[in-house]
Amino acid sequence: MKKWEIQPDRWNNLTLRQQQKIYKSGVRLSIKVMFGITIASLLVETILGK
Repeated sequence: MKKWEIQPDRWNNLTLRQQQKIYKSGVRLSIKVMFGITIASLLVETILGK
């Protein structure tokens, strides 16, 4: 607890950077997932011949 109290500014900066990284990676992941789902659905449609 003492470390957190002594260096709050450093901790805030760290969390902010981590949040930005997590957000960016999350956006990329969601785009990949959506892209993958779209391709998968198209493949299923072509295979089943709908």
